[in-house]
Amino acid sequence: MRIVVVVLLVFISLNGYSQTITVKDHQSNEIVVGATVENRSTGKFQVSDGYGRVKLENYEHADTLYVSSVAHRRYVVYPEDLKYGKLIRLYRKVEELQGAEVMHYRGRDVRVADNPQTVAVLGASEIKNKNPQTTAHLLEGSGKVLVQRSQMGGGSPILRGFEASKVLLVVDGVRMNNAIYRSGHLQNAISVDNNILRQAEVIFGPNSVVYGSDAMGGVIHFRTKDPIFSESDKKL
Repeated sequence: MRIVVVVLLVFISLNGYSQTITVKDHQSNEIVVGATVENRSTGKFQVSDGYGRVKLENYEHADTLYVSSVAHRRYVVYPEDLKYGKLIRLYRKVEELQGAEVMHYRGRDVRVADNPQTVAVLGASEIKNKNPQTTAHLLEGSGKVLVQRSQMGGGSPILRGFEASKVLLVVDGVRMNNAIYRSGHLQNAISVDNNILRQAEVIFGPNSVVYGSDAMGGVIHFRTKDPIFSESDKKL
């Protein structure tokens, strides 16, 4: 009886396989979300999750897997190839169009091109490429904002000649300016960690109607990244 059970378990393990693969872009090395993995033998398909992962279940040695996405070429995978690695890299077949810059204005998201005011958006790609030491360095390196950094550990932005309490600093809709300090370079952007930023919006000109009296010279609105929670105890 024991021999029969052992043989049965071995037979099952040889006929059904389960493995998790990760799909990435060959050029940028970024994960590909929404990639389709199709099993041509069974006709079933799966889609990569927000981490670019696909859990393959119950596939056979003779099965052929097609991995593809909208912007990438189809990649043919044979199960015996998976033993050499669980990472699938896709080659692009089209160039993705640049997305429209969007900012949050008056309680809703609007395109920068539709905003009547002059707005400069420092997006995630620019923040990543510049890799600034601090948020003050990010604003200064953009060439659109003058930053006063002469004081110890300071980083007070200047917009169109207005400075200190005349420029409003906002983080995800929360005002940073302190009403106690009405003058001097005490409203420092350096207090915002540049590593948590998803986007920074620089709105030039008076915005007191929308943001309050501190926004006479302009507004610098910092947008933080959306958190990604792990689905397991392992670190991402």
